[in-house]
Amino acid sequence: KKFIQAIYQYAARIGLTAAYRENEAVRRLIKKSIALALLPALLVWDDFEVIQQCLEELPDNVGPQRRVQLRQFLSYVRSFWLERIGPERFCVYKDANRTNNLLEAQHRLFNAIVGLAHPAPWLFL
Repeated sequence: KKFIQAIYQYAARIGLTAAYRENEAVRRLIKKSIALALLPALLVWDDFEVIQQCLEELPDNVGPQRRVQLRQFLSYVRSFWLERIGPERFCVYKDANRTNNLLEAQHRLFNAIVGLAHPAPWLFL
């Protein structure tokens, strides 16, 4: 989950939020990067190369500024996640517990009981 959050936060930090919402090709490239965590660690580098090739094949509706941002984004994925952290540490392939689903389920139940998604703390006083 930290991998996914970090990817989205970095994309937002470099200004890709609007492009992610509005452009299917940009959204697909970012989602493919996130999906690397679902692969066996041994396949991550090869699939990352495929994602980099997708950057070169983006449609014309992705302008030059977006392409620069996407190169920066993929550079971050490569340098931080693949080279520094390593696929062995962020891949969840065949992990029994890939997310904190239990905690999220309890949070949804709590919200249903309280009747609000984000209750104010003073409601409990």
